[in-house]
Amino acid sequence: MRGMLNRIRWRAKRLLARYHSQGAEEAIILSVLGGQRSGFYIDVGAHHPIDYSNTYRLYQRGWHGLCLEPNPALLPKFKAVRPRDVVVAAAAAHYDGTASFHLGHHSVHSSLTHSAARHTGTLEVAVRRLAGLLEELGLHEPIDLISIDTEGTELEVLEGLDLTRHRPRLIVLEYNTAATINLAAQPYLLEHGYQILAVTCWNIIATDRLEQDYASLCPQRRR
Repeated sequence: MRGMLNRIRWRAKRLLARYHSQGAEEAIILSVLGGQRSGFYIDVGAHHPIDYSNTYRLYQRGWHGLCLEPNPALLPKFKAVRPRDVVVAAAAAHYDGTASFHLGHHSVHSSLTHSAARHTGTLEVAVRRLAGLLEELGLHEPIDLISIDTEGTELEVLEGLDLTRHRPRLIVLEYNTAATINLAAQPYLLEHGYQILAVTCWNIIATDRLEQDYASLCPQRRR
């Protein structure tokens, strides 16, 4: 039994090593959107241009997007690696203003929400509503993908986007933050016309075109 478990772990590590995203979300995203030569994404809590990124593979294919990252120390990497992207030093929420941004022991754990066990300091950062920021920047393209990893404030980000006005093709939303499940995520998405296409260890992937996108994800079902 121990040998079988070790083989499973080894295979899982090999599979995940093929992707930049944390839980192979790229594989699902590319199954649905990979046929597009170009497209537009929003990456909130972008963190790093490559590591743990749900959008880097799309960038490599010629896509571009809007990336938000409140930690100013991480921005030069984006500008160097992904010059086509618009990179904004801000957090996103359902209001415009400022807030304390808590720096994590690992930068991927930084957040507007505070956890004394995981955070080492704070910064005062700008906070923007996505709907207003898109208008301000003149970004009026259809949103093919939005990826949100903000360590517990994901629904506030969506509220600031306004899903009655902006309808991303796919929503990738972290629901498992430090093993705490965001129980409000799925009801919120369903209320706004999105259905769950896939669930990974960390993220919900939702679409408002379930039948079409499920056929792309599982082509054998069309037979």
